[in-house]
Amino acid sequence: MKTPFFSVIIPTFNRAHLIVDTINEVLNQSFSDFELIIIDDGSIDETQNLIETLKDDRINYTYQVNSGVSAARNHGARIAQSEYIIFLDSDDKVSKNWLNDYHNILIKHNKSIVFSDMEKRTQSGESIKIVRARNPYGNNVNYGIFIPGSFCVKKSVFNQLNGYDVSLKYGENTELSFRLFEISPSFAFTDHVGLYYYASVDGGSKNLHNLIESNLYVIKKHKDYFLKHKNVKRLYLQNTAVALIKLERYKEAQKIFLQILYLYPFHLKNIFRFLCSFHPKLTKFIWR
Repeated sequence: MKTPFFSVIIPTFNRAHLIVDTINEVLNQSFSDFELIIIDDGSIDETQNLIETLKDDRINYTYQVNSGVSAARNHGARIAQSEYIIFLDSDDKVSKNWLNDYHNILIKHNKSIVFSDMEKRTQSGESIKIVRARNPYGNNVNYGIFIPGSFCVKKSVFNQLNGYDVSLKYGENTELSFRLFEISPSFAFTDHVGLYYYASVDGGSKNLHNLIESNLYVIKKHKDYFLKHKNVKRLYLQNTAVALIKLERYKEAQKIFLQILYLYPFHLKNIFRFLCSFHPKLTKFIWR
């Protein structure tokens, strides 16, 4: 049996109401030489029944006991047959030429990773903005988008990184990028919008707890990286402190803001945020 050019990996959990649309977006690609690996992470809805109605030999459905999205992606990568793997979330969409754009780059250049541009959308499908992979933050320093669907990576490189860190419940894609850039991969860009990313509406307390736990874990895990990139550490600490404020964990937030002051002791905004953390009513107004 011929090895497909791409392995597209979609983890899913209780998204029967969304998964079929995403699958069809992949099956209807202008480039057809791929396998579609769906890792069902313990769904208890109609996911399996719906997928079994889709008659396409490129689909490989696998069920696993609920282990989290990172474990599901790693599982998909382990069974992938192709040299190139692409992850995609079960609630996002892609352009019709998504795979063809990646393919056009890879047949010309032997790159470890290829990035596509991304369009952020509201849950109702309205465009928010286009994010260019060459300059995603508009600072002419950083490059690459690490949201699943916006990058294609060699399986050998992903394996070299030991895949996603299954300890993380938040920010696992950014953490993967830290490790990826440590090995200085060769890379290229499609210069086309490949991924339509639908902004999450999950802002509940569970998500805040995951953010705090994961951010502190990443700061500790990548201590050397953050020594070289103080401003990135500041952003991680600031997001953590604000999450703590929203959960009314003021004393913990004050300690985090104090760490930021040690990094940038004469920055007025940092001083202001630290002082505000002592006034709960003010914090609720600032960080709603």
